Amino acid sequence: MLPKNVVFSAMALAALTIAAGCGGGKSNPSPITSPVPNPNPWSLNGSSANLVANVGQMPSPVSLTAYQGISAQIQFGLVTSGSGTIAVSDALNNGDVSPNTLPTDVNASTGYTGLLYIAFYNGNATAINFGSSTPTIVLTDSAGFGTKTTCGLDIYSTVGNSANLTWNPSGAIGTITGNNVTIPSTTLSSGGTVQFNPASETITAISCR
Repeated sequence: MLPKNVVFSAMALAALTIAAGCGGGKSNPSPITSPVPNPNPWSLNGSSANLVANVGQMPSPVSLTAYQGISAQIQFGLVTSGSGTIAVSDALNNGDVSPNTLPTDVNASTGYTGLLYIAFYNGNATAINFGSSTPTIVLTDSAGFGTKTTCGLDIYSTVGNSANLTWNPSGAIGTITGNNVTIPSTTLSSGGTVQFNPASETITAISCR
């Protein structure tokens, strides 16, 4: 079952929203929201790049160069509204996130553990919307994935009326092949959209098992 609605943002009032979905072991009966008190609370100090969005166009892939042997390429869909630049950065969350308060992504989906953490920060005055599909993410680990066979996209967020931030699965999962894994785009149902709200940071993680 695919998540019904996603808003990629982290504002205190209007934030990340994913309706009830199951993504490899954790099912949420109520919407996921992601209020973060500071619009840009964490700095991920690995690789960085910019996502340039122009309404009516498909953006070029975001390429995060190899950091500790792990590189990522992220392809979003057509920009349906809003234009601007979104700052993208990554880290392993092993002391390379400032401040060092971002919890490790463990068991957002059963048996999965966070590998690479990716932040998106929209410092523009307008929201940027990418339609109803999550991005396609290609991850390469030069050291290989060991015994792990699959990876998925997780989001640091709250569930329902809870005020506690936790890691939750998006439902997008890919199969590892050699040193690579492609986490495919997932089309959201019931009018769901992928949107970065203004002055907002979204923290995601690629978790594998």
